[in-house]
Amino acid sequence: LARLADALDLVTCNRAELRQLSGTSSLRRGAQVIHKLGIPALVIKDGPNGAVFSTSDDNQLHLVPVERMELATGSVGAGDSFNAGLLYALANAKRVAVAVAFANQIARAVLGATDRLNVDLTAASIYETAVADQVRAMEV
Repeated sequence: LARLADALDLVTCNRAELRQLSGTSSLRRGAQVIHKLGIPALVIKDGPNGAVFSTSDDNQLHLVPVERMELATGSVGAGDSFNAGLLYALANAKRVAVAVAFANQIARAVLGATDRLNVDLTAASIYETAVADQVRAMEV
């Protein structure tokens, strides 16, 4: 990771991957390691708890929770969908907190889908829910 750090603006991972990247099981210390490499943003996917993010601007951990739900069919695709939602929101000039909340809602939509295609899903409807979630985001 150190060799790539200059080219990275963001790292997304889960808790186990952060432990591998940083050498520590502490989210706070792991975030510090990532930021010391010069990477400005870190997003840690935390399954049913939502996600945690940190930026080098404030070096704090921020939890963006997601409402718990029953899985409709399984969790296949949720992580990839989270990443796609995160990148989409960041590419549309959303703050990291809003982008993480948006990504949470994308993953949640995948987890709750009973069909392969959700025709009612729109970026606007997801942003509406994501902004409400982001307002509830709290420091870890």
